[in-house]
Amino acid sequence: DKFTEEIAKADVKHFPIRPKTSIDDRKKDTISHYVLRMAYCRTEELRRWFISNECQLFALRYGKSNASDVDDFLEEHGFKYPPIRKAEKARLR
Repeated sequence: DKFTEEIAKADVKHFPIRPKTSIDDRKKDTISHYVLRMAYCRTEELRRWFISNECQLFALRYGKSNASDVDDFLEEHGFKYPPIRKAEKARLR
């Protein structure tokens, strides 16, 4: 939809985060997250809006990632999981 397209454009323009990006880009992304978190958590309504949009941004970035990027992300953040086989994945769809 149009909203998702606009978010994707802004994400690429302002925060081109990819698994192999510089430490500075990751720091900027983290700092902006916490600044916005502080600004948008003053009321319950703002908090819900912020969380909803952060989830959409995460889903957008996750959806644009390839399998090795996802594996790197999960490993970097301490998620331990056994990969699902393609046949089982197809069966579950």
